[in-house]
Amino acid sequence: MTKSVLVIDDDPRICQHLCRGFEQKGYSVFQASNGRAGLKIFHAEQPDLVITDILMPEMEGIETIMQLRSAAWTPKIIAISGGGRLVGREFLKWARHLGADEVLAKPFRVSALVGLAAELTRTKDGGAPSPTAHVAPLQNALRLTSEAIAGTWESMLDSHNSYATA
Repeated sequence: MTKSVLVIDDDPRICQHLCRGFEQKGYSVFQASNGRAGLKIFHAEQPDLVITDILMPEMEGIETIMQLRSAAWTPKIIAISGGGRLVGREFLKWARHLGADEVLAKPFRVSALVGLAAELTRTKDGGAPSPTAHVAPLQNALRLTSEAIAGTWESMLDSHNSYATA
């Protein structure tokens, strides 16, 4: 059975390069230039694997991953990013917390991505996790966000109190 992959990246050269690499390995390939277009293709084609860039127009990769994880059919997901050394890696950490099965920082070799894809799609059930598999990462991300907001709020109150008593 032929495996299928959806590549979502706003850089047409990268998208074409990745698609060509997967086609050479026998994958059925679909492509989109942003998350919104990618989700439309995903719902129509139900690919085994989705590879999404993080920084894109219209709908970025983090939101795309969250939408994919809330679908009835959930594919394996690889998030990719080259959004700066530190910033890109932070985005990839969030992508992993929010449901990406694997992450890969740009630049990378297409052969490394294709190999990672082959590992992910090798599972007996086609790679689809249970419909509730996205709940734990989302709960963890929500907890981390709540803690960060609470810390910021406390810091703001401390600053306000020290200013008011000065």
